[in-house]
Amino acid sequence: MPATKRAGTIRWRPYDRAIGAGELLVSSPLAAPGLAPRQLLAYLPPGYAARGRHPVAVLLDGQNLFDEATAFAGSWQAAATVDALAAEGLAPVVIGVPNGGRARVFEYSPFRDPRFGGGGAPKTLGFLENSVRPLVTRSFGVARGAESWVLGGSSLGGHFALWAFFAAPEAFGAALAMSPTTRFAGEALHEWIEGAPSRPGRLWLDCGAEEGRRPGARPGRARRPRPTAYVRRVRRLRRALEARGFRRGETLGYLEQAGAGHQESAWASRLPEALRFLLAG
Repeated sequence: MPATKRAGTIRWRPYDRAIGAGELLVSSPLAAPGLAPRQLLAYLPPGYAARGRHPVAVLLDGQNLFDEATAFAGSWQAAATVDALAAEGLAPVVIGVPNGGRARVFEYSPFRDPRFGGGGAPKTLGFLENSVRPLVTRSFGVARGAESWVLGGSSLGGHFALWAFFAAPEAFGAALAMSPTTRFAGEALHEWIEGAPSRPGRLWLDCGAEEGRRPGARPGRARRPRPTAYVRRVRRLRRALEARGFRRGETLGYLEQAGAGHQESAWASRLPEALRFLLAG
């Protein structure tokens, strides 16, 4: 790929340092109606073919994906994951969409919480559908059909990804929801999923077994410690998805990671298995 690549008025240039065996690019600022403009990141896998039909993973909180220097609390090491998947014959293009900083809660929440606010998710989804997706298809050798596009995130980003999967079936055929926020707006996501129109696709849902446990608290003497309230809420989400026809191990990947909390390092460790499940279906 040339050092600078144009797609309309947007330019892609190499990231300021090498990361991974593929190529990491950064865009010029992309306008986002109703949101602050932001630069996107694109990781092209080893063996990338400009005329290919690579699957795409659009991941939220993009500043946390590749570079420890820009990450909030450690990166997802997404480049290493893609490099390993490429060696297995899976070679996704990963698009990192940074959040809007203090506006993150507004951007990622489809429901308004009386304490934390929110409600701007439709604007973010419109940005992904109408700006990010067309830009990526013009810029790179990627598949066009929704079945080859994964949308993913963690925490409130995972909450958004699950909601968007049902809200925009024509844009994303799979969703990755790591440690999704469960109590926002009174578990409104759970109720919304129960009433959302059915659709095909693949989902990944997970959490750490220690999420929601107070720091320093012991899980008890029982051989199998009682799950935290957080884990029980994630299980309710899983059951709601199963009630919509998603089958664990087939169209629904589900994992409770022993010893893991709510942090970047845990999400990084689960990313290879999650993308492998979503892309190999």
